[in-house]
Amino acid sequence: MKQPELLSKRVGGLGLRAVNMPILKKGSKGELVSCVQERLTNSGDYKATIDGDFGDMTVDFCEIVTKASEVVG
Repeated sequence: MKQPELLSKRVGGLGLRAVNMPILKKGSKGELVSCVQERLTNSGDYKATIDGDFGDMTVDFCEIVTKASEVVG
């Protein structure tokens, strides 16, 4: 449940929470996965193909971003 807490901090601590958002994990597929991959690509570190498949490379980079945000936040 770290993600909603981080969202609250980023929006000025307004207590906002993610509502009705699907949980994406290894094996997930679709447009939302493509959006995550695009955000990772825009960060400059993710070099894999945006294919809408939450595979090993996407898992690895999501873990890297999560760990980095815990250090900063």
